[in-house]
Amino acid sequence: MSLISASGLAKTYGAQLCFRDVEFTLDEGDRIALIGANGSGKTSLFRILQGSLDYEGTLSRQKGLRFGI
Repeated sequence: MSLISASGLAKTYGAQLCFRDVEFTLDEGDRIALIGANGSGKTSLFRILQGSLDYEGTLSRQKGLRFGI
């Protein structure tokens, strides 16, 4: 079972598009890195995964999952 699964994630700030059509699945034991230029949406994506920022698309998280930044 996947820990996190995302499909079609998008985030905008007013008329400014941060990212769109993001899709991924993270399974237990996976190791990932998120790399990008300043302002590319890295922190926004983590806040979406934490549940503290609204978004468009589909996101499912395993119950009881915790995040640290």
